[in-house]
Amino acid sequence: MIYSLIGLVLFFGLFYLYLQSKMFTVFHVNVQSKKVQGELRLIQITDYHGNPWIDLEKLKTSILAFKPDILLFTGDMQDNFDVPLERSLRLFRTLRELNLPMVAVLGNHEQGEGKEQYEEALKALGVKLLKNECYQGKIRGNLFTIIGMDHPFHASLYTPLMRQSTGYTLVLCHASKLIREAVTGEEGLILTGHTHGGQGRIPGIGAVYAPGEGFFPKYDKGLYHIGEKRIPLYVNSGLGNTFLPLRAFNAVAYAQIRIRGEEE
Repeated sequence: MIYSLIGLVLFFGLFYLYLQSKMFTVFHVNVQSKKVQGELRLIQITDYHGNPWIDLEKLKTSILAFKPDILLFTGDMQDNFDVPLERSLRLFRTLRELNLPMVAVLGNHEQGEGKEQYEEALKALGVKLLKNECYQGKIRGNLFTIIGMDHPFHASLYTPLMRQSTGYTLVLCHASKLIREAVTGEEGLILTGHTHGGQGRIPGIGAVYAPGEGFFPKYDKGLYHIGEKRIPLYVNSGLGNTFLPLRAFNAVAYAQIRIRGEEE
């Protein structure tokens, strides 16, 4: 009897962890800025790690219902290069059907041998890959600059890029730890990932451990305001896992972001 009970608990425990890695949730992020007229709608996806359990058609439908202006990817879409590239590329192929601009930076799992092939595959799919570069354009009449930082982050490369920015400035960076110390105060919004939200969380307390942030970290997931000018920094907990597909009280997720104008 006791072994049957233990087996039942283990079964439901593993099934719960499976659902946490499969059934994505949506985080809604709202930011205001005097540099924006009307509203901008962004999608941020990070740390997908080629998650084989995500229903990509369901994800596409969810994103389409939000009516976004642009898709942003903040690294680790691929889980190292010892697994097939197809695991991550199928996400980009699916979302390409939305006919929206796609802008990405790389994460720590997208470095090393295989990186060049991966980069070429992204470009072939129409993804604008930024490696310590600026991307400028207009959304709904709003001039914007996207600064994409390669991993690892280097402040010496970041500051000159900020001087080039015009309009509303979005910063894409895989990990937030180093960029928190380099903010200039002119950023509109900084989007990051890497932490997986701690992956394992204790209800009411938060993450137990997050990569690069240590035990019981402050910056595990969510919207923060940093620096003297209280620049919005969003840490996205991600749409996948690495090494083991285990998540506790922290389902995989992506973010729907609204940037609304405010009066002078």
